[in-house]
Amino acid sequence: MEKVGKYITNYIKGKTPKVLLSTEEADSLPYLSPDYLRGVAAPEFYAKQDSKSIVIDDGEVIVLWDGSNAGEILISKKGVLASTMTMLQIDETQIDKAYFGYSFQNLEYILKAKTAGSGIPHADKGVVSKLEFYKPSLPEQTAIAAMLSKVDEAIAAVQAGIDAAERLKKSLMQNLLTGRMKPDGTLRKEDEFYVDEKFGKVPKGWEVKKGIEITSKITKGQSPKWQGFEYQNEGILFVTSENIRDGYIDVSEPKYLPLEFNNKIKNSQLAKGDVLINIVGASIGRCAIFDLDVECANTNQAVCVFRPNDENDSAFLSYYLQDETTQKRLFRTQVETARANLSLGDFRKFKFVIPKKEEQVRIAAKINQFNKTILDRVNKITSLERLKKSLMQNLLTGRVRVIEKMIIDDNQ
Repeated sequence: MEKVGKYITNYIKGKTPKVLLSTEEADSLPYLSPDYLRGVAAPEFYAKQDSKSIVIDDGEVIVLWDGSNAGEILISKKGVLASTMTMLQIDETQIDKAYFGYSFQNLEYILKAKTAGSGIPHADKGVVSKLEFYKPSLPEQTAIAAMLSKVDEAIAAVQAGIDAAERLKKSLMQNLLTGRMKPDGTLRKEDEFYVDEKFGKVPKGWEVKKGIEITSKITKGQSPKWQGFEYQNEGILFVTSENIRDGYIDVSEPKYLPLEFNNKIKNSQLAKGDVLINIVGASIGRCAIFDLDVECANTNQAVCVFRPNDENDSAFLSYYLQDETTQKRLFRTQVETARANLSLGDFRKFKFVIPKKEEQVRIAAKINQFNKTILDRVNKITSLERLKKSLMQNLLTGRVRVIEKMIIDDNQ
């Protein structure tokens, strides 16, 4: 094992350009943001090169130097380095840049744990330089980086498929959930609508109903606050707001409450078919149907439990609440406090424009076709990420060696 600082030749801190643009223009480059480099957002700003700009290419190793995520390691795309970021230049005669990036990301947890600053956290150059990493021969570094890159490419390809399916699903939902399109795929004609005073054109046979009229229960969960409480390896499945994703529930790392607490949480026990909506914090509005085969489950107070009555379909109402138009209406009702939140009262009086249950079921079945494709691909990414994590733990520590013969064969 060797110290990182031995091979870093320069720390280049980003600078704020003189002019930031909200849209891309000729000769402008993305102003690099964490979310853009994480691959979860498009560039928020663009910048034209000036005397202050630090322009970098793809594949550079970036440290988030300042802010709440200080210490996070990212790999760059071509653009202008932000003022909160630092690029690490290395001795490329000794270290493969891609290998260094993977190795450094493998040490990120140490760097993040040792950020300094009483106000705004920032990374510490002294901590960076003392981090230790495994340094095999340069050909083996290149071979290891190539193996990990192939996994990243596979993840990116699957994610592109998810993004495409999400776009199709979004368009389908907007048409089906407003009634513009029938479940058989045909469009409704003008004479098949009536005009509602608030919602405008509504399909004939559809009704405007409040949340309290289409449910048997609207409540929220309860977090364990009992003295001496500890999560268990089995018992009552505890579904938190973090487990609720866009359209599905992720319990890949489940938490359980002790069975003896069952009587304390009776009001918030989950039933199959409950629609769960996050009502607090950054993930507000995120929604999924509870469809897990478990004997007993509970959720926390950041989640609204929306239980449809017998005249309405859970899957349809889950999709209805996920739809972009519905989400915009929901957000207009949210209460502004220290953290954004929705109240149970908001859901009780919130208005739904919906068909009879038979049509709800047919609409949900149509959307389910896309949702299954998306979930299959999400599971594929989870498997690939586990593979990558395993490879990194073994290859970047020397536990598993890429033997010289494999390197030679790959280069022939």
